[in-house]
Formats: sequence, C-alpha cells, structure tokens
Amino acid sequence: MGPVRAEAAGLAKVWWLCGAWLDYSGRRVFPGGCFFYSVSVEYDARPGPVRDEIAEALSDWSRDVERVLEEARLAGGFRNEAGAADVPQLACEVTALMELANARSVLHGDPMAYERAGRGILGRLRAAAAAPDELPERPPAFGSPS
Repeated sequence: MGPVRAEAAGLAKVWWLCGAWLDYSGRRVFPGGCFFYSVSVEYDARPGPVRDEIAEALSDWSRDVERVLEEARLAGGFRNEAGAADVPQLACEVTALMELANARSVLHGDPMAYERAGRGILGRLRAAAAAPDELPERPPAFGSPS
C-alpha cells in the first residue's frame, strides 16, 4: 500500500491501486502467484494461528481497498444514485477480479487473465463513476512473469 498512500483521493487512486496489484501479481514476484491467495486456499479450513494470521492479512487488504474506495466516494468520484457507490460491494468485486486473474494465470497459464481482470475492474468503476472519463478506457499491458 505504500506508494498509493501518496496519491490524491479519487478514482485515479483506486485504479492505480488495482493496476499496481495486477502488475505486481503478473510479474510473479512470488513463484506460483500471490502468496496470500495460495496459502489462504491451503489454510482456510484449518483452525489455528497460521490460518488466523492469513485471515488477518487478507482482512487488512480488504480494509485498504475499501478505504481507498471510500475516499474516492467522499471526494465525489462516484455518482450519487442509490447503490452506485456501494463501497463494500465494489471492494468485493474488484478484489474478486484480481484474485481470479491470479488463479487463472497460475493454474491455466492464461496470459490474458490480468488484462481481462483490468477490463472488468475498469468497467465496474466506470459504471459507478461520476466522471468515467477520468479512468482509462483500457488497461495497460501488465507485468510479465520472469
């Protein structure tokens, strides 16, 4: 979350966070994809301190995504219509797309998984945005595995 904290609140910051995560995951910083996604699948049904730490780390990430979305909402980034800026729902959707990109990329070797997730995230953000033109129409090419 470090560099994103310096960005001004708004849609650009939300997209920067999502795009940075997709790029980071796509570069395979951790062999086998996102470390937390991998271990959460392994430990989600195993009670104990390892599971508890993983759950806490993933909860922290979810709270960070929600916080950035809430900051964007408060800055006027989303339409005022009822439901347009349901922050917990948006957070769920964007993190689900990021996790799916990681899973498909690793399991299926799908080189388009990150671009598809980026298009989905942008589409969802644009649909809720007060000024959709502040977001790019298409995601960039994300990092390639090393």
